[in-house]
Amino acid sequence: MSTIEYACNSCGWVYRASEQSGAEFGDLPSEWTCPECQGDQDNFTINVPGGLEGENTENNGDSPSDQDDEDVSTLPISQRVVYTQKLEASIFELHRQWKIGDLNVQPYFQRNYVWSAKQASRLIESVFLNVPIPLIYVAEEPNGTFAVIDGQQRLTSLFRYMDNAYAISGLEHRKDLNGVRYEDLGREMKRHLENYTLSVVQIRKESHPDIRFEVFERLNMGAAKLNDQELRNCVYRGDFNEFLKRQAKFRPFLELFGLQEPDPRMSDVELVLRFTAFWDQTYLNFRKKRLNKFLNEQMA
Repeated sequence: MSTIEYACNSCGWVYRASEQSGAEFGDLPSEWTCPECQGDQDNFTINVPGGLEGENTENNGDSPSDQDDEDVSTLPISQRVVYTQKLEASIFELHRQWKIGDLNVQPYFQRNYVWSAKQASRLIESVFLNVPIPLIYVAEEPNGTFAVIDGQQRLTSLFRYMDNAYAISGLEHRKDLNGVRYEDLGREMKRHLENYTLSVVQIRKESHPDIRFEVFERLNMGAAKLNDQELRNCVYRGDFNEFLKRQAKFRPFLELFGLQEPDPRMSDVELVLRFTAFWDQTYLNFRKKRLNKFLNEQMA
């Protein structure tokens, strides 16, 4: 049974599978709502209480490095460790980290920046109205930099505005801001925008990869759900992932499947991965395994 908790963004009520007859949050019927405020499931986010960093490390004093020789993929989900840290960061600081390359807002995600000018403008308006903005999730890379897991559209909108890439438009509450670029703001309003803090959850690099995969999957349950290969694209970043995407663009390969360009949902990339998995691990290692696990192991 998963130990991950989900908190209602409206009333703070916390969903725990152990208290709900073991029912996992992702398996709840679509009509289920928060028992306190009747908010729908899209209103819930993973709960990261204070002091969660390093939770579940009390395994006879062993550190993650002490477990390198274990087959951690066989551990029950409750023993797979997730290391997280929750912090508050100003828009100015996040923008600075992005500028110097320490924060990657679009690492290897399939989806590009898709927000309209009106959506981006409403976000900026929310900042000036002091409306809370949902949590930002980032994952630590081996080199200590961070990649955005959830919040790409929000951060990109904020950063583009600070770089004068667009003017605010389509606002109804703060109509005085329509047509205004960042460079047009007075010093007081610039200070308000720059000092506005966002809640950021960092998933540390020591976290068990299976837990990270599950977290990414559940973060994307509310919107257009990522398929398995899109999730792998988020989780297993690196040279091999880029190799798979390059092969999927090979013109004869595209013609074989009647495609003019790569599939936006990465089904073609998964086909390449399947080939490499069976070539590398052979069908003998596929026995008694689910295909997803087999392909995840190849990506890892």
